[in-house]
Amino acid sequence: MDLAVNKITRICFYISDYGYGHVSRDIAIIKRILDEFSDIKIYVKTGGLFHFVRQSLLHANVEVVRTKNDAGVVFKENGVSIDRKRTKNSLNEWVASWDDYIHSEKRFCEAHKIDLILSDITPQPFVVADELNIPGAAISNFTWHYIFYNLFGDVPAVERIKEAYQHADFALTLPFNEEMDLFENKKEVSLISREMTVDQQDMQERYSISDDELLVYVGVGLSFNPSFMRSMEKIDIPNVKFLISSNAELPFEDVIKIPTDETKTQNYIGMCDRLYRRQVMERCQRQFWRGYGCSC
Repeated sequence: MDLAVNKITRICFYISDYGYGHVSRDIAIIKRILDEFSDIKIYVKTGGLFHFVRQSLLHANVEVVRTKNDAGVVFKENGVSIDRKRTKNSLNEWVASWDDYIHSEKRFCEAHKIDLILSDITPQPFVVADELNIPGAAISNFTWHYIFYNLFGDVPAVERIKEAYQHADFALTLPFNEEMDLFENKKEVSLISREMTVDQQDMQERYSISDDELLVYVGVGLSFNPSFMRSMEKIDIPNVKFLISSNAELPFEDVIKIPTDETKTQNYIGMCDRLYRRQVMERCQRQFWRGYGCSC
């Protein structure tokens, strides 16, 4: 959508509470909008990583508001398997809260004269946009309908998620997306990431990574309990170091951890090697998955 042509001046951007992937790309999108349009005011609604978002968007035209938006799947303790019972309970509780949420968000958007709603990928805001007769756009590589439908089938809570998404006017679909046929109008876009603010070589020098070493990022996100990584078998490959998030633990030597209070985490990801070294990476993959008990 051309924001200038359509005279969009106030945006409410809803970011899923479920992990860094949504947050990191949406921060990049918001910064680009602010660079292109100096008169745009953006209200960001998120809960899970509220402080991270607020510290990353210190701008006069941005206001970050703590809001509980959605609920994802629940994993079993110390594992990577979904706890279906707890997940279904969480799903039902979430959808049962929608009427109050939609009423509250309608009041917020009316009070702040919002004229565009963006969501990655919380479904309820599209109902808000429809009832206020303002455009609503989705940004994602999946939907919660896809996740929960494949877990529980066409139950009432899943059907309501589907109906909410169908209120969206259009969707920007990211690469490697799951099935997103709920959106009649959609456009494929490229990968989105935050720009590095420190050169890769400077970062590697800061952490004493030599030219003959390979830095591998082991990312599991916030969805999993990171304790399951403690039982992984040691990956004993010369000249390989590992980068992990602040909440994760690996029982290896040569591990670099992203600092807990770091908001520009893209500089650490960018520190990893960009070249694909087939033999070394295949050995890493085999040993990594054997740490989960996989025989691949």
